[in-house]
Amino acid sequence: MKQSWAVLKHDRELIWLPVISALVAGIVAAIILIPVGLSQDWDAVSGTGESASQQVGGGVYLAIAGLTLALAFISIFFRAALVSGAHERMMGGDPTVRSAIAGALERLPKLFGWAVITTIVGSILRAMEQRAGLLGRIVVNMVGMAWAVTTFLVIPVIVIENSGAVDSTKRSVALFRHTWGENLSAQVGFGLIGFLAFIPIVILAAIGATIGTLLGFVLIAVAVMAGIALITVLSALGAIFQTALYHYAVGTELAAELDATMLRDSFARK
Repeated sequence: MKQSWAVLKHDRELIWLPVISALVAGIVAAIILIPVGLSQDWDAVSGTGESASQQVGGGVYLAIAGLTLALAFISIFFRAALVSGAHERMMGGDPTVRSAIAGALERLPKLFGWAVITTIVGSILRAMEQRAGLLGRIVVNMVGMAWAVTTFLVIPVIVIENSGAVDSTKRSVALFRHTWGENLSAQVGFGLIGFLAFIPIVILAAIGATIGTLLGFVLIAVAVMAGIALITVLSALGAIFQTALYHYAVGTELAAELDATMLRDSFARK
């Protein structure tokens, strides 16, 4: 994470990409959901059981499916932009928000194909989880985790190698066989550090809620802003690491402040 931060310090403007992603996602969600909400007869839908579900038209389900795909694509596109910017820096370039987005735009159809795949797989896993018992849900969650880990390098492969979504998936799985230790150890480490960083933010929000005065409101507002900032930074650092892991997997010599020894030694026999 420290070495990812060293890369990010050279291109701090890339932090704006997760912010833009969140804003675009919010706008798209509003464009899709507000008309759907206004078109519904909520008095008729407010019942329970099958009668209520029958009141919800097929257009609503279509809108929800479209929104799910749209949000997945937005997330993947801006993640690809971060990867593109990180790749440019690691190759000795000087990326900007514009150049990072341009790099993602060059792979637009392939990124959309990956969004379709992830949406379909995610929907299937959620449907299986809802219909399964406790043991079944555990198995489904394990399958979901395996899918997330083995496809971790799909976006860097699409952006850097210009491969299609299906070929990039196969390529990511192949690279995972050689870097599974580094992949797992670093992802767990990032998750743990992020969890620990959120603890004081949650405590600050809890104190603000307990106080219940103007000071409490200010504390809650500060906690919310700190949480948003932390998520933004973690997203940028995660994309930088994702790009670094790809280059480590393929044996690229990097120009940026990243040490391949650090990745290799993160999961090694002592």
